[in-house]
Amino acid sequence: MPDLESITHARPPGPPTTPTALATKTLYGRENDLALLEHLLDQARHGRGGALSISGGAGLGKSTLLAAADRSARRRAMTVLSALGVESESHLPFAGLHQLLLPLRADAVRLEPKQRHALRAAFGLEDTAPDLFGIALATLELLSEAAGRTPVLLIADDTHWLDRPTQDVLAFVARRLGADPVVVLTASRTETPDPHSGADHEHLRLRALEDDDAGALLDSCSPRLAPAARALVLAQAAGNPLALVELPRALADDDGAGRLPELVPLTERLERAFSARATTLPRATRTLLLAAAAESGCELGQLLRAAGIVEGAPVGAHALQPAVDEGLVHPETLRVRFRHPLIRSAVYARAGLVERLAVHAALSTVLADDPDRHVWQRAAATLGTDEGVVTLLEEFAARARARGGVAAAVDALGQASALTALPPRRTSLLLGAAELAGELGRRQVAVGLADRTDPA
Repeated sequence: MPDLESITHARPPGPPTTPTALATKTLYGRENDLALLEHLLDQARHGRGGALSISGGAGLGKSTLLAAADRSARRRAMTVLSALGVESESHLPFAGLHQLLLPLRADAVRLEPKQRHALRAAFGLEDTAPDLFGIALATLELLSEAAGRTPVLLIADDTHWLDRPTQDVLAFVARRLGADPVVVLTASRTETPDPHSGADHEHLRLRALEDDDAGALLDSCSPRLAPAARALVLAQAAGNPLALVELPRALADDDGAGRLPELVPLTERLERAFSARATTLPRATRTLLLAAAAESGCELGQLLRAAGIVEGAPVGAHALQPAVDEGLVHPETLRVRFRHPLIRSAVYARAGLVERLAVHAALSTVLADDPDRHVWQRAAATLGTDEGVVTLLEEFAARARARGGVAAAVDALGQASALTALPPRRTSLLLGAAELAGELGRRQVAVGLADRTDPA
């Protein structure tokens, strides 16, 4: 069975389209989309920048298109910068920008002092309030400097999970690319707001595959399906490439009964297919995956420590191998990265409440030296009320607001209000969150928070 990135499958042999084709394999039904990416990369070779935002539902191949662009850019000797939005880091201001600019950190010393200080403040290296405009200008200057040596491809996947300040910087950069050979590619879920709304660049919305392409993809990855099973998978997948790859496996794993999960929404069917595969893994592996699902920003060593705390015995890196063999995670050495966000959500949803609480508590211990991540894990491990955690969330909100992460401060105060047993404190927290939400222009959120206060 192909892995989750095998949404690219070769058509019958034929001559290559161009020497710099985006991939040696063709994505069924995505030829025009690949041509658009090819055009943007060619443009960069001739000194012109551009931006493209890709949107589409889960499993339609957004990440696969970005991976194809990444491979092509590297073959062209372009500099590739990338960031992946994860839920656990969406509360951390500029966490996504830190991912993107990390390879350019040596260039930062050549920035003007004001811009250099702005970036250091964004990353918490200086105790000053970040200036979003200065940070965006510094980012643009770093990219321009790098593009002076070789064209740059900047990739941001799952931008709906990036922190809001990073989204704002990306939108700023995307509107100012014409003079430099920099290409910005972003991908997000269709049902979430486009962080680049209003930006003057192209948008690509992925849709389900046409019947012929869906059938060809299914035949290439599951060539021995019986006709009835093939028809069933095609009907339930509804042209979703990930479903066409994964649902046949669910069919084969169903004790030969020839059934697929009942007709619930497609994302839920896929989650059930993934969770069924995870339940066959060794216990230590399941605990390790649950820790990764609960805190995607951790390095492997930290996850192993957390899993060891839960298991009551050391957990070694070999515990990850069964998940790699099962095609649930990428075979990376420093982090555990799920092959698709639905796998992460399936692993987390499948775990029981006691298991989740134990993992969050272990992660809060492992992350004791990282106050921002520690407080969210501590909050997730709390049942009932805990005034100590409320105080930690208030402190996080103050830090986030000082660093320009007003949206994160709103979330923290809202979470804190649910963990206090003191009505006056709850009302104060809710009003503070509502005020900040009003500053962001999120009027419905502000009203909802204010409605939860105690008039007394």
